[in-house]
Amino acid sequence: MLVGFTVDTSGSLISVKANKGLGAGCEAEAEKVVSLSPKWSRGIQKGKAVAVRYVVPITFNLSELSKTVSLQELKTSNYGFVFYIKGSPYSIDDAETILGKSFDPTTIQSVEDYDNPKYAMPDKKAVYLVIIKNS
Repeated sequence: MLVGFTVDTSGSLISVKANKGLGAGCEAEAEKVVSLSPKWSRGIQKGKAVAVRYVVPITFNLSELSKTVSLQELKTSNYGFVFYIKGSPYSIDDAETILGKSFDPTTIQSVEDYDNPKYAMPDKKAVYLVIIKNS
């Protein structure tokens, strides 16, 4: 994922914004981490301080994930999940019949925001589509 920001004339970071990435709060976390960095060296042009726009890559290390993800834990979270398995979307309950009560997180190809009225979950903060590899 990429995070863009501007270093203002005092060296402070402003307008920090991540592009769409993994979803599930990763963009917000990347923005938070970049925003917490110490002041940068300000830009100088013709002897005067100037604002400079930067875009930096942020990489998440997913190797620290647990060996399995419990679908029950996902069901009780503040977020909704739809699984894309073998070319079709499935509710979390239907995915459980295919995947079992838990699954290996290394089988996830990507996670993205999902806005399909068929899978609307008004009681959840957001809904994410979990795309399983080789699906």
